[in-house]
Amino acid sequence: MSPKRDYGQFCGLASALNVIGERWTLLVVRELLIGPAQFTELLDTLSGIGPNLLTERLRTLVDLGVVAQRQVRGDGRARQYVITGVGEELRQPVLWLTRWGVRFIDGEDGEDGEDVRWQCRGTGQPSPEPGPDGEVGSGRRG
Repeated sequence: MSPKRDYGQFCGLASALNVIGERWTLLVVRELLIGPAQFTELLDTLSGIGPNLLTERLRTLVDLGVVAQRQVRGDGRARQYVITGVGEELRQPVLWLTRWGVRFIDGEDGEDGEDVRWQCRGTGQPSPEPGPDGEVGSGRRG
């Protein structure tokens, strides 16, 4: 296991990045914001992540209270990972980062990737539009 990065700054953003700033961590959170998942389901949807790294990321998120582990009914060994209340607070920032990031996707559906812009990973729903107060709706699936 690699040593955990720590920015060593007394700053909320640096502290947040200490939790979710490691490679793959925010994508694990994204998947669990869509809905609970077992380890193998996460491996399938996060193509490119190795099982050891996924284990490390999940362990860290569980230790920090962002994700919880629960037993799968009928299978004493299987575990399902679910976002906690603390993790749920990341929904809006993740949605905003998703919206912000689509401009950098090289889409195959036109010069600006317009069709890609309307899809949020795994939801099949249009990207959320901010309301008059600047808030984005949550629309939880799963």
